[in-house]
Amino acid sequence: MNRSRLLCALALTAGLIAFPVISPVWAAPRPVKPAVYTEHIGGVDQPSLKNAPAAFDPARVDSAAAGAAPRVARTHKPAVLTTQLATGRFTAAGLSWSTRGAPQAIVVQVRIREKGTWSDWQSLSSGDGPDPRSADAKRAGARMATQPISSPSADAIQVRVDSASSSAPPDLKLMTVDPGTSPADANPTGSPSATAGAATTQPTIITRAQWGADENLRTCAPDYSRTLKVGFVHHTVTSNSYAPSDSAGIVRGIYAYHVNGNGWCDIGYNFLVDRYGQVFEGRFGGMDRPVIGAQAGGFNTDTFGVAALGTFTADTPPAAMVTSIGRVMGWKLGLHGRNAWGSTVLTSGGGSYTGYPAGTQVPVGVVSGHRDVDLTECPGNLLYAQIPAIRQIAASYTSSNTTRDENLYGVFGTTAWPPSGTVEIHAQSLSSSYSRRLMDAVTKWSSGAPDQWRFFIGSSSGDTRPDLIGVHTTGTASGRVEVKVASWASYYQDTVVQTTTPMSSFTADSSVQMSVGGPSGGDLYFVVLAGTGSGTTEIHALAASADYTGYSVHSASALPTGYATSQVRFLVAHGTGDLYFVLHANTGSGLSEAHALTAASGYHGYSVHAALPVGYTDDIGSQWVLGTGTRPDLTLLQLLGTGTQKVEAHKLSAASSYSGWSMHAATDLPQIQYPVWQFSEG
Repeated sequence: MNRSRLLCALALTAGLIAFPVISPVWAAPRPVKPAVYTEHIGGVDQPSLKNAPAAFDPARVDSAAAGAAPRVARTHKPAVLTTQLATGRFTAAGLSWSTRGAPQAIVVQVRIREKGTWSDWQSLSSGDGPDPRSADAKRAGARMATQPISSPSADAIQVRVDSASSSAPPDLKLMTVDPGTSPADANPTGSPSATAGAATTQPTIITRAQWGADENLRTCAPDYSRTLKVGFVHHTVTSNSYAPSDSAGIVRGIYAYHVNGNGWCDIGYNFLVDRYGQVFEGRFGGMDRPVIGAQAGGFNTDTFGVAALGTFTADTPPAAMVTSIGRVMGWKLGLHGRNAWGSTVLTSGGGSYTGYPAGTQVPVGVVSGHRDVDLTECPGNLLYAQIPAIRQIAASYTSSNTTRDENLYGVFGTTAWPPSGTVEIHAQSLSSSYSRRLMDAVTKWSSGAPDQWRFFIGSSSGDTRPDLIGVHTTGTASGRVEVKVASWASYYQDTVVQTTTPMSSFTADSSVQMSVGGPSGGDLYFVVLAGTGSGTTEIHALAASADYTGYSVHSASALPTGYATSQVRFLVAHGTGDLYFVLHANTGSGLSEAHALTAASGYHGYSVHAALPVGYTDDIGSQWVLGTGTRPDLTLLQLLGTGTQKVEAHKLSAASSYSGWSMHAATDLPQIQYPVWQFSEG
């Protein structure tokens, strides 16, 4: 993002007002660079296997070997057995090879030396992975890699490879990673306990900067899902014997191995949790964002992965680890309004990691184990058995840490402003009573004429997160209303919907008003005030679930036609779809009035009649917006004529039946008239 484009300095008669630059909050890296060592195995220190017996026994080939080798299928034959390789300290090690001409049924086994003692042999599988055609898959190219084996203090390794043909994979490489050091090794600390703008309190998380991620290793920009539907539980298939101070180094080792060994863009997991309950930020791109990982091949879109540091096939995961996994799950799923006890459907992207062909619809739990979708035993039998407990913890954490999220979003989207020439979003946080900036974002959309465009904040994916919905009402090439959506997930950089609707074009706010709300929080409602066949005001809604190509509501209402858009403002409630409207002229009392028609009654029954403690307003110097709560508050925004020379927000509480004020606040947004400023809560 070009930060200079966010500097919207406004030369107004009252003086110069400037927007502060607040970029997406990504942790600044600390320069900790793990030393990475690579050994080529093919033919190096490989004992002759020509006369090896059919029952291949490493102890007979290497007399210094200790510990029995794992069993392999009778169809497998020995291909490689190295001597004991002194590598120097490492926390992660694994093998990779070229898939071009590779033999079938490759089995990789290793053992490591820790504090002078050799471990038993352990199989390494290919485990986690990216989706086909993803940036990670493209970067990895024609290479396959095992999961890394991990240890806090290993200094030597021995490798055995079997295959169906006894041929070694081409370009076979062993990589070990020395993670270096980081301040987090001695005194790990987590990030602040809340994420700005999030509806769910963030648990304590050790950021990438704090665990010493070398950001120069990353080679690709993060990719984002439109939403999150599922959280997958993993284990890293690494050592269970480590101290709390070892964990950051182990994470750095996995990170370096995923990039240099697997060839991926970044670490594959979104979060990692150690046996002591410490949570580590994984893949770069924003902890509160739906960053696409390389953790569940074929199913990385719309999901995230939380990996337990260790192996839990036969070992029971500690309670602290299970609790932290549940809390991270609850936080992330809570951001998107997901029920941890629920289920959903994912679409397979295919690939070698899963048995589901591309396009297959797969029902899964909102909290699932990796084995539920991929060809793996991950997260191990004993951690998998804890999935119900993790669901319970996630559900409890979400319910006890979720608050109403009604930040104030102002959108510049016209040729009159902004100077960047593109649509901009500037949001004020509810937690500061709209006095402090939550975020600034410059989208990739060109700005338009004020009589042709309207902008709303709502959830186009039904997950509660505040996407930007742009509606081109007239002057379109198609002659119909056109809609596009910039996703909150991508900091409003990705256009995830761009469609022509079945609605004929019209001049905005002439005889038709628009609002966003309804059950999904993102349906687009049209309130037609004149020329209806029914003789009453009509409500029609385009469904976000159909990407605004199909209708979800056609309804006449109890209101007669004939209202002028200059005297009434229609607003649709999130969740219920109830139609609120504020009469701000010709009420007879000299006061503005609020009324609401319920969707359940087909817009013929009222749930609200209220005289408001404010006089008449207008649609040029002010704007009414509706909150997103179950009982939504009403906020009056004064766009012009304020003593502070800034936009002011005045909130009427639903709890007082809109007779009492719950907030009077001056924002730090400059005065500009509607529709240059267009506001929503979300």
